[in-house]
Amino acid sequence: MKAVWILEQYATREELEKNVQDALEMQANAPEEHKQTAADFVAAAQKLLDNNPNGHWYGTEGKIIYREFCEVSKAFIRRHKGDNLKLRVVKAEIADEAQYWLGYKNPVENEGVLKYLLATA
Repeated sequence: MKAVWILEQYATREELEKNVQDALEMQANAPEEHKQTAADFVAAAQKLLDNNPNGHWYGTEGKIIYREFCEVSKAFIRRHKGDNLKLRVVKAEIADEAQYWLGYKNPVENEGVLKYLLATA
């Protein structure tokens, strides 16, 4: 396993409910050939809400190399300045042969790195 740094964002219950409503609207307006894909999207959004009734943390930026992580995370923070996002930084693990950071395991929050990113973005 190798270490990976992840910037996570918190989605509130209200945001998850809005995602379900948006997915239902998309399904209603989808052309016939995309109805099944839209239905799958609705089911996934509803499952996420059902499994996380109080909200959900999800990764927005991630890198194995700390310096690169800081660069992309600061850029994300600058792009979303004023959006009132709830963020946290975690250091997690991915398989040695993993090409992407998705599916990370054993996240450990690091408040110091988040403070550094917020102060220098």
